[in-house]
Amino acid sequence: MKKNILFLFVIILIASCRNVSTENTAPLPASKDTIIAVNSGNIDFAKYFIDKTMRLDYFHSGTATEEHFAKEVHRNKVGAFEGAGYVSKGLYRSQIVCIMYTRHLVFCKVCSRTIEDVIGQYIK
Repeated sequence: MKKNILFLFVIILIASCRNVSTENTAPLPASKDTIIAVNSGNIDFAKYFIDKTMRLDYFHSGTATEEHFAKEVHRNKVGAFEGAGYVSKGLYRSQIVCIMYTRHLVFCKVCSRTIEDVIGQYIK
């Protein structure tokens, strides 16, 4: 009897999992300061771009261990910089220096604005 119940349970479990996808169907990334592909249609932080050249023409391709950007020309500008979300290739962050990427002391402009928006939603 116990073997039959266990067998029936396993069959039901397998049948119920058959239609469940193991792929992550949620749009990635969920963070406002990170994008997957760079085109003018899906950049959440495009309103923070200072000039059009930061939109598609300039990409900083750095390594995940790169920590010091003091000499970088575009240090304080919002753009599309490769390396975000624990991935060094394929994901782009909004600024070179942000506490979310470099463990710097301050948040970037996009992260700061997102934090303000979330806090604003809770205090309304």
